[in-house]
Amino acid sequence: MKYEKIIEDRYVILKPLEENMMANLAPALKSELTSLNVMGHRNIIVNFESVKYIDSSIINSLLTGRRLCDNLNGIFVIACPSPGISKIIEISHLYEGFNIFTTEEEARDAIFIHEMEREILIENGDIRPE
Repeated sequence: MKYEKIIEDRYVILKPLEENMMANLAPALKSELTSLNVMGHRNIIVNFESVKYIDSSIINSLLTGRRLCDNLNGIFVIACPSPGISKIIEISHLYEGFNIFTTEEEARDAIFIHEMEREILIENGDIRPE
């Protein structure tokens, strides 16, 4: 799978560069999301700006990414989904299960808000820092 990866202090942006992402690319996506998680990255943005279509196996990889981020009290965000990707997520009845934003900037803002809320929860003793 071809992609760009940008690692920032509080998040990672993973930007697939494939027009169509189907079952043959799902293991690579899942592996990359798992690797990022193992390295301690709890906030991940998957920017689908270059992607027109995904299938259900990619959805399953995205669900894995969301679960991994959740396990570290982080946030998993999908940015810039095409109308086709949005439709597949809607058909899968997963729209409410994902944090989806139309721009990468909105996705970064969501992470910053999540991080501020996380810091408050840590200060209150509601969650433990990793």
